[in-house]
Amino acid sequence: MSDFFKYVIYFFLGLGIAFSYWNTSANNDIFCVTEACQVFADFTLFDVSLWTYSLVFFAVLLILMALKQYSILYLFAILGLFVDSLLLMLMFFTAPCFNCLIIACILACLGVSLHLSLQKTKKLLPIFLIWTFFFILNGSAVVKNLIKPYTIYHSQKYATEQEASMRIYFSPSCSSCLSLVSLLGDKEMTDNTNIAWFPVPENSKDIDLILQLDAYIEQGDSLKESMSKLSYPPALQTEENITTDMSIENLFKIFSMRIMLLVNQSHLSARGTNKIPFVEYTGVPAFLQSEADNSTTADDVFEALSKLAPPSDFDDNTNYNNKNQKTKTPLNFGVGSFCESGSDIPCE
Repeated sequence: MSDFFKYVIYFFLGLGIAFSYWNTSANNDIFCVTEACQVFADFTLFDVSLWTYSLVFFAVLLILMALKQYSILYLFAILGLFVDSLLLMLMFFTAPCFNCLIIACILACLGVSLHLSLQKTKKLLPIFLIWTFFFILNGSAVVKNLIKPYTIYHSQKYATEQEASMRIYFSPSCSSCLSLVSLLGDKEMTDNTNIAWFPVPENSKDIDLILQLDAYIEQGDSLKESMSKLSYPPALQTEENITTDMSIENLFKIFSMRIMLLVNQSHLSARGTNKIPFVEYTGVPAFLQSEADNSTTADDVFEALSKLAPPSDFDDNTNYNNKNQKTKTPLNFGVGSFCESGSDIPCE
């Protein structure tokens, strides 16, 4: 083995040991850009972290390298790539871990360096092709994970819309969404409730409506105010009039908006639905908390839900005036109505 390959192999072995050891520490999410890093950091096999196994594996390879047991070292590298291919397959069917992809890349570089330095035949090729296939799939999933959904309006109390406690996917032409916007779409409610609003086109004509909403919100209007300024049907709701301004700036804005809305649709589909409005919470919704919490009373719950569900869903004989008395009749937490994105079927 030439000195050049020795230095290269020692470099990757040292890098693998350092990175594995760093991931066993508490502050191991600095470079991670996906949520799955913590999932795999907490994953154990026989109560031992996967990163501990990685650390031991690279340490064993380093010892074999120091003892000049190159053939055994090469076999261990092939075994490592095989096991790593299984882990990449697991990540593809669960969630991609960016830190795991880094250590996988280090291991692959180590294997290729050993293969070239020892001038082996094609022992590594089949496993390396399988590894490459799943590495590309996971790398693509990481890139997709980096593309965040587009929010048109969110609470100004937080640095980013991703910190929102409540995320709502809606369409400006969805009648079910309008009642939700009228209830929660003003500035005070959005800020206090920490809501982020994600537009989704119910049909191709919605893109012009969303562009209008974006323009009104940029002028300082709340989502509720912006929605009230839209005409139904809007004046520009024909395919011929959607792109009347043919300037490069406007065409770029329309194109970028279409891409962002496509991202929102893909995020909605990834949640297993294409029905809007779609509401998701981070934490327990306030109206589900115990009435012992003075910030939420039975009256508050009834008033909020009565606006989202038909009056017949509630028992009129139940006493909601006594704030210290628990409701005797269970409230209806079912779905009142929805629209289906990308469908011409009327709202249910």
